[in-house]
Amino acid sequence: MSLIEENFATATKLDENAAVRIQSTIRLLEENTDTRIKLKNPVEGGNTVDFELVNGEMSHVDQACDYNGVNRNDHTLTA
Repeated sequence: MSLIEENFATATKLDENAAVRIQSTIRLLEENTDTRIKLKNPVEGGNTVDFELVNGEMSHVDQACDYNGVNRNDHTLTA
């Protein structure tokens, strides 16, 4: 399974609206940058998931989050 597939599967454990926004953030990174993140420890049915920066720049993550209305605090995303 590819990293994006793993991330999408992890995001589906979140609240539906949060999952869509975080998946959109991941897709934006995938399609427009060389920055990659790996999601981990989702809050089941919630809106928060931790991540690690696999490759690239945190500024790209910030831009993608801003575009999709996702908040980043250190290594946690909240949609």
